[in-house]
Amino acid sequence: MVHINIGSNLGDRKKIVAKAAAMIEERLGVKARRAPLVETPAWGFESANKFINLGIALDAGIEPVALLRILRGIEREIDPSPHRDASGDYIDRSIDIDLIAVGETVIESAELTLPHPRMRDRRFVLLPMVSLEPSWRDPLSGKSAAELLAAEWKGRLLDAANPDKIAILSRFFKTGPGEYGEGDLFIGLTVPENRAIARDYYAAPLETIACMLRSPEHEYRLSGFLALVARYKKLRDPEERRRTVEFYLDNAERANNWDLVDLSCYEILGAHVVATGETDILDRLSDSGNLWRERIAIVSTMAMVRAGEMSMTLKLAEKYLAHTHLLIHKATGWLLREAGKRDIDALTGFLDRHAAVMPRTALRYAVERLPEERRRHYMKQK
Repeated sequence: MVHINIGSNLGDRKKIVAKAAAMIEERLGVKARRAPLVETPAWGFESANKFINLGIALDAGIEPVALLRILRGIEREIDPSPHRDASGDYIDRSIDIDLIAVGETVIESAELTLPHPRMRDRRFVLLPMVSLEPSWRDPLSGKSAAELLAAEWKGRLLDAANPDKIAILSRFFKTGPGEYGEGDLFIGLTVPENRAIARDYYAAPLETIACMLRSPEHEYRLSGFLALVARYKKLRDPEERRRTVEFYLDNAERANNWDLVDLSCYEILGAHVVATGETDILDRLSDSGNLWRERIAIVSTMAMVRAGEMSMTLKLAEKYLAHTHLLIHKATGWLLREAGKRDIDALTGFLDRHAAVMPRTALRYAVERLPEERRRHYMKQK
C-alpha cells in the first residue's frame, strides 16, 4: 500500500489538493482511498496561512523512485514555484506532494528516503495514515500508525508540561500509598493546556485513543478522554456515536481518578442516555462494585439534569446512601445540588426523606445553594 500526502496553504487549498489527487490517480491508473482533510498550522516555519492536507492510499505496481518522479512532475505542473527560500527555509506553497511510505519498504538514498524521515513528527501526515491504515507498521520503529500518532500526541503534551507542577498534582490527586490515586504518574500539565492540544486529535481513530488511555501518565489518559469527548460531539452518525460510547464503557476503568471521570462521562455516556433513554447502562455501572464506574454512573446523570430530568440522579443518590467512599459522597452531593438548581422541590423532597441518613459530605454538598436557614435545618439532622 502506497501512502501519499498532499498539502497546500495558498490559493483554493481544497481544490488544489483534490486536483493533485485526481492527477495521481490518472497517471497511475488506479483509484485511491482518501482520508478526511486535515487543517493544521504551518510546520517548520511561521505563517499566517494554515495548510490543508489530504492523505491518500493506493495500490500501485511501480518502483518507488519512479513514483516519486511522477509526483514531483505533478507538483511542477500545478505550480512550479519553489518550496524553500534562498536560505533553504520552508515557505508558503500552493502544492506539496510527499511520498510517505510504500508498504514497509526501507530506502535510504540521495533521492528518496522511505518511510518519509519526518512523518513521525507530523500530525497532518499521521492522522490521514491512521485513518486509512491504522495497522501499518513503521519498519524502523516497529510501531503501528496508531501508535506513532499517539507518540506524536504525547510529545506535544510533554513539550507543554511543567515538571515543577508534578509534586503539586501528585498530592492533589492523592497518589500516596493507600490513597485512591495510588501510583498515578504526572507530567505537570494543566487541564486548559491539555484540552487545547486534545482538540487537535478529535479525528484520531479509537486505536490511537486506546494507546493514550493505556498510558500510565495521568495527563496522557486525560487527553485521550478529552479527545473522545470532542469526537463524540462532532459525530452525527448514530452508529458511530454508539461505537464511541461502547469504547468508553470498555475503557471506563482507565478513568481512574475523579477528574478523568468528571471531564468525560456526562459529555459522552450521559449524552447517550439522554438521546436513547438507556438508563440501564447507569444501573449496571452503579452496581459494578468498581469505584470509578460507580462515580461515572452518578456524574453521567449531569446530562439528564441539564435536560430537566432529575429521576436518575435521585435514584442513584438513594442507592449510594450507604456507600463508604468519600469520592462517591462528593459526587452524589454535587449532583443533588445541580438537580436542586433546576428543581428545588426535587432536592428538598429527597432531603426531607434522607438527610438524617446521608453521608455528611454528601449532605453538605447538596445544601450548598440553599438559603442559610434551610441549610442549617438539614445539617442539624446529622
